[in-house]
Amino acid sequence: MISDKTGTSEYRSWSLRIIKKNKMSGTYEFVQLDVFTRTPLTGNPLAIFTDARRLTDQQMQALAREMNLSETTFVLPRRATS
Repeated sequence: MISDKTGTSEYRSWSLRIIKKNKMSGTYEFVQLDVFTRTPLTGNPLAIFTDARRLTDQQMQALAREMNLSETTFVLPRRATS
């Protein structure tokens, strides 16, 4: 369980295995949170791909479509500033 000032969110870790004859074949690790709730398995589900470094914009869009959730987040490292 993850707790913050506004309430509690339920955390689940998943792997998404996609087997297709295109560039999307593979396994993608992500976590899912239920936010805006104090009751497990209710609220607004949110998918978070914690390491999106090797994903293209097109792959991120395809994964978000596959999740079929109102929100999908992809975490990338900060860009170097000059």
